[in-house]
Amino acid sequence: MEQGTKSLSGIRSIDMTDGVIEVLKKHEERISKEKELAGEMYMDNDLVCCTNIGKPVFQNTLSRLKI
Repeated sequence: MEQGTKSLSGIRSIDMTDGVIEVLKKHEERISKEKELAGEMYMDNDLVCCTNIGKPVFQNTLSRLKI
């Protein structure tokens, strides 16, 4: 957790299967490649789900994503 939470009560833990962890690791690799390809155009907002240039994904754009 890089930025931390406002208070200790904001700290949460969640259980994840090995499969979910593997998918997230592969997704992280894909994002790293997109950052490299986009170069200076990439806006690093530390998001899990973002466009190929790092912008937030909004509800109306989810259906247009190729996942």
